[in-house]
Amino acid sequence: MKKKKESIINKEKIKIIVFCLLVSFVTLLFCSKNSPLYPMNDWGDENAFFTVARSWLHGIIPYKDIFEQKGPVLYLIFLVASLISSKSFIGVFIIEVLFYATFAYLIGKISDLYLKKEFKFIIIPLILTFIASTKAFAHGGSAEEFVLPMLTYFIYKMLVFFKTDELTRKDLIILGFIAGLIALIKYTLLGLPFIFMASIFFIYLFRKEYKKAILNCIYFLIGMGLPIFIFLVYFICTRALSEFIEEYIMINIKYYPSNYTLSEKFGKICKYLYNTIKSNGVYTYILLIANILLIYGKAIFKNKKEKVIYVLMILFAIIGIYWGCLFIPYYFLGLELFLILPTIYIFKLLEKKITFNKKNIIIATIIVLIISIINFSNYQYKYFSKVKKEDLAQYKFAKIMNKKKDATLLNYMFLDGGFYLAADIDPTIFAFEKQNIDFNKYPYLDNMQNIAILEKKVDFVVMRLSKYYKEIPDFVLENYKIVSTKKQKFEDINFEYVLLEKIEDEEDNN
Repeated sequence: MKKKKESIINKEKIKIIVFCLLVSFVTLLFCSKNSPLYPMNDWGDENAFFTVARSWLHGIIPYKDIFEQKGPVLYLIFLVASLISSKSFIGVFIIEVLFYATFAYLIGKISDLYLKKEFKFIIIPLILTFIASTKAFAHGGSAEEFVLPMLTYFIYKMLVFFKTDELTRKDLIILGFIAGLIALIKYTLLGLPFIFMASIFFIYLFRKEYKKAILNCIYFLIGMGLPIFIFLVYFICTRALSEFIEEYIMINIKYYPSNYTLSEKFGKICKYLYNTIKSNGVYTYILLIANILLIYGKAIFKNKKEKVIYVLMILFAIIGIYWGCLFIPYYFLGLELFLILPTIYIFKLLEKKITFNKKNIIIATIIVLIISIINFSNYQYKYFSKVKKEDLAQYKFAKIMNKKKDATLLNYMFLDGGFYLAADIDPTIFAFEKQNIDFNKYPYLDNMQNIAILEKKVDFVVMRLSKYYKEIPDFVLENYKIVSTKKQKFEDINFEYVLLEKIEDEEDNN
């Protein structure tokens, strides 16, 4: 009897895992530019991560030999992807599907805490397709997307704690380890894990269980310290520790945040969140109202303590993400996991009115499909899926560059446009791309790119001209000649991409 029960449980688990993988695959197939439906992912951030990862695989040490300011675990994810495919985004897509499926699985686990098990088969596709079709999802493969299941696990464990009043040492070490991974991907997303652990600490403190309160923190910090310690050892061994600290921590702290007063920051954050919610349609308004109702109601949270912790999780997540007052659309993805509980709350209100017979399952499936198709219809870059690979500037230029043996390249004055990937070239210049850092605050990187051109350190230079950057500087044309151009759209802006080749000394003499 016991074996039969275990067999049924295992079959159910396999069924939900397959379902999550399937929904994740279909959703990302349309909504992520890493998908085979697209000729490539031309997003600057995505290409920068991939370029660092591919270079790392070839012995170029991040932070020491090449500048980028995200965390090393993010580059490690892309390094694994490059082991699957180093010349396309197929590997990134596979890993993206696995992470998104994990996110889906955790949504199902949270749903099971409050609803009949059948409901998760409705809730999972609704949430996955909605999130993937929002502007915050960007082009697919952001740091926020990979952190999404990690943050969701914290919410799941907090909800389990509310129901069982139990967190084991193993739970705390695992949660700490996940927090360590988040710290090494993008530490601004640590607001939620911080409140989680602070809440556990104070809950036991108010109960006067002082020993347990302190031990819980120690277990969490041990788990958190493990991945951090591993990477610190790696960077010490590769003599890149000071560069890692400077580029990932200090530069992000010193040069990215804006200098506003507390009240100005609060006002700007509130205004941005309002505009973001407004731009993501009716469903977001419904979920915002449901979030407010679930905080006031008793369907999910049973007492004030639980409600306060949930609100603090939201607030500290917002503070962590937006305290620097940089309002980039994909940042909002780090908050979209707070759509899970309001969606469950809506179904909780409907639960007594829904019975799962054959007829209702068919009706529910049709409704979910219709809503998912509506969500899919909003996916952002349909036009790009119709573009042929060979028609892209990246591959047009790659053909030219690959005619020269061991060609070198500089992506000049814009974020990595995918030209290193298309031509299968590793950067040889530390400042391999233009960073989103104000020149007046940190001129070092831009100056390094300019020096590379003045000294003709690379064979080819790629530029991107638009109404914001209209002309090629004279000093560039004195050292490099135009060999190809291509007009191309990116994020609904028309650009002209220009490939320049080094003028050899013989030509200079002529």
